[in-house]
Amino acid sequence: MKNRQRYILFEILDGKTINLIEISKKLKVSARTIRNDIVDLNNFFERNGYHNLILLKNSKIFFNKNYLNNNRILSIFDNRTMSKYDPKSRKLDILYELLIEENTVSYNKLSEKYYVSKSSIFNDLSEIKKIIVKAKLKLYSDNRGTLIVGNEMDKQQLIREIIIEQLLDRNKFKFNTTNSRFLDWINISWINEIRYDLKNILKKKNLIVSNFYIGIVAISLYTLIKRSEEGKKIKNLKNKTLISNKVEGMEIYPFTYEILFRLKNKLNHDFTIDEIYFINNIFMGLGINGLNSLEFFNEDFERNIKDLVISVERSLGIILSNDLKLLNDLKNHLHQMLFRLQSNIRVDNPLLDELKEKYSIIYAIVWLSLNDFISGYNVEITEDEISFIMLHFQAAIERKKESIKVLFICPNGVGTSSLISSQIKRILPSINIYEIISLEEVENYNLNSIDFIVSTVNIKFENIPTIIVSPVISKEELKKITDCYIDIIYDSKPETNESKLYLSNLTIKVFEKRFDNKEKAILYLCDKAKDNLLVNNEYTSTVINREKLGTTYLKNKIALPHGDPKKIINSFIYILKMKDCINWNNEQVDMLILLGISDKDINKTEKILEFIIENIDDKKVLLSKLEEING
Repeated sequence: MKNRQRYILFEILDGKTINLIEISKKLKVSARTIRNDIVDLNNFFERNGYHNLILLKNSKIFFNKNYLNNNRILSIFDNRTMSKYDPKSRKLDILYELLIEENTVSYNKLSEKYYVSKSSIFNDLSEIKKIIVKAKLKLYSDNRGTLIVGNEMDKQQLIREIIIEQLLDRNKFKFNTTNSRFLDWINISWINEIRYDLKNILKKKNLIVSNFYIGIVAISLYTLIKRSEEGKKIKNLKNKTLISNKVEGMEIYPFTYEILFRLKNKLNHDFTIDEIYFINNIFMGLGINGLNSLEFFNEDFERNIKDLVISVERSLGIILSNDLKLLNDLKNHLHQMLFRLQSNIRVDNPLLDELKEKYSIIYAIVWLSLNDFISGYNVEITEDEISFIMLHFQAAIERKKESIKVLFICPNGVGTSSLISSQIKRILPSINIYEIISLEEVENYNLNSIDFIVSTVNIKFENIPTIIVSPVISKEELKKITDCYIDIIYDSKPETNESKLYLSNLTIKVFEKRFDNKEKAILYLCDKAKDNLLVNNEYTSTVINREKLGTTYLKNKIALPHGDPKKIINSFIYILKMKDCINWNNEQVDMLILLGISDKDINKTEKILEFIIENIDDKKVLLSKLEEING
């Protein structure tokens, strides 16, 4: 059956009527061809017991209503053969060809296969490009066609994410469909068996790991093994620079080796050293390691953590470097984060937009301060990861005021609440789990010092926020707890006139010019700053290198490129206005704010960022106020 005939069938299958002339124009064939298609379809269904299934009267094509069991008609065909490719499923199917089958595709062949225009295929590939670029993959085109290029580890990361999205139907990629060749590619029963075995192994080691994380490991193992069997192997990973000086000497490595050894019979796969390193990094990134100490952090890593904290505290004007909890939490979080990023495991923060809005200043300061830290590890940090790190600093700031105390209540006391508290600590690592009590102990308990309560039983208290959760806590319940935590510690940022005073000592200039890419625009502003003796000769390269670490896009088509404060002679703000937008990491930008805060002015960072962020939603107001400050 031809794709055109499938299309006609699906158009009328739900009882709709289509016009002969309109459908022939849409499919770019003659009305006679459509008539012949209807004859072919009826001949096919005739052989399966359906006489005159499709009717054509007065140029109208419709389904014979004598046959009401549409599902029975569909069951005649294999689901995949009969699939009508809507735009979502079509994009996913094209991605499967590029990523799993590693085919070189062409606009002509794809247009014929899915019976859509070449412009539709162009749009599909544009959408796919946006997806794969986040996994450090690229679409490459030449006269033979288009294919995906990139290393195997990055490809497996994307495959894993798509499969997880398909199984959970979270619609992150915006083209989920139940008819997915990605789901056909995996063996769900095999994955479930591995999940079950892995969970039991970890349980015997007294490690509580969420089902979601165990699922990530199982899907990663399946993808790695299946791709390896197809001759697509991960290579040269062990030669990459990781966090510790001696990766093989880390305590986590034998833990990973032991887990894989215990699963050996089930997996039926001989792992290469590179593959063990790959799984090792996944375990590390998910916090599955069985370690309770910080002894394996090397001195350079610890020094980098301290430098990060000092950078943030200088920008905020708040002493944080004596907060041992902050330092230890950052060591654990950043250590795991680096393994996540090097293994291309992306963790989404469901509260990202809300956190950026409520804590815009501290978020921007942490974002800027991470430059030096992240530059030594050859990874690209995401906004989600920045927001998680920001929470550590925000929690440290609030500890200087008053610690948030949370009481857990469940019928049997410690057991269930311990599991829930461990899940909460994954997203709110600095939260103070004050005490866990049973239902019987509530009556005589002094609640005066408690900020909010989490309970597995339906119970209410006056003047104390109480969140009721299930014994196996859900994502929605975690979000409610996080929202409550944020509401308690959040204070509206104070009104201040100090920002203008800080900006009055900066060199502020606005330029207008057209550019067709971000690199040229950055070089233009950096050259202007260098010509005016505001930066040294090394500054430009630090701005360009910063762009490689993660996006500097803010919002409202504004980007905030910046470089090393130590390369700045005198602080400045240079703004570039452009009539046409340029691409900025898949965002459209028509204004650049080159922010140059020198090392000696680093304590002014908070007020300068506060001014920019408060006025960023209206460019005219922003420029007007800067002009006023500049005199």
